Amino acid sequence: MNSDKVFYILVTAFTVLIFGGILFFATKPSSSNSGTTLDVSSKEYPVDELVGSSPNTSADVKKASVVIVEFGDFQCPACKTYWSDVVGIKEQFGDKVAVVYRQFPLTGIHGYAFDAAVASEAAAKQGKFFEYHDALFKNQTDDTNPLKKEDYISFAKDLGLNVEQFEKDLTDDATKTEVREDMEYGNTIRVNSTPTFFIDGKRFEGGNLKEEINRIISSKSGE
Repeated sequence: MNSDKVFYILVTAFTVLIFGGILFFATKPSSSNSGTTLDVSSKEYPVDELVGSSPNTSADVKKASVVIVEFGDFQCPACKTYWSDVVGIKEQFGDKVAVVYRQFPLTGIHGYAFDAAVASEAAAKQGKFFEYHDALFKNQTDDTNPLKKEDYISFAKDLGLNVEQFEKDLTDDATKTEVREDMEYGNTIRVNSTPTFFIDGKRFEGGNLKEEINRIISSKSGE
């Protein structure tokens, strides 16, 4: 075999390897807090496990016809989009649907999401989680103009919270631990994007959330 042919074969092989590597990394799924992406779409979880021991819930989970558990991020644009659907579901169905929110700030890409989650838990200690949750989504911004401590305090004042207590809870390690525990649990069940919804224990695969809840409520009414 002459040297030109050997050179041609080597160049061709090298090109294939480089191209294959580029193709692999270009198609690799983006990671979340867990750094792992698995196909778990068909797995169902016990509702009590998904809800957790100290839930931020809009209604009594035990009495509701449907339980929605959301893993969300207050800086996530998609979460804000679905937020209007969740508000509509709560208004339409009331206590028939329990909406449970669990913290899953994507700290690798959203600069203030963790602090916002902690602020919402501080508000929850005064019974105002969902009111504060709504304020955070209404005022959502990006890292070019992030929410700051004074913003969180301003929202607390607007909601009539005890601001002194709110500030203490905002810096309390126990409040931060509550957020981290939600994140850790989300990782164990392979939450890899926000928002991720579970409806009656089954992962919601996307689409129109309100239509899906209407369908489930209608099917249960006909049983």
